[in-house]
Amino acid sequence: KDMGHRITKKCSVDCPETNVNFGMAAYSTKCCSTSLCN
Repeated sequence: KDMGHRITKKCSVDCPETNVNFGMAAYSTKCCSTSLCN
């Protein structure tokens, strides 16, 4: 839960659309996997 929250805050800013398509946990990982959190 802690990890997801941190990623979501940073990735959510750049990937808010993905959140609606995949989900909080899913979109957070997708954004980080791209380049934002990487």
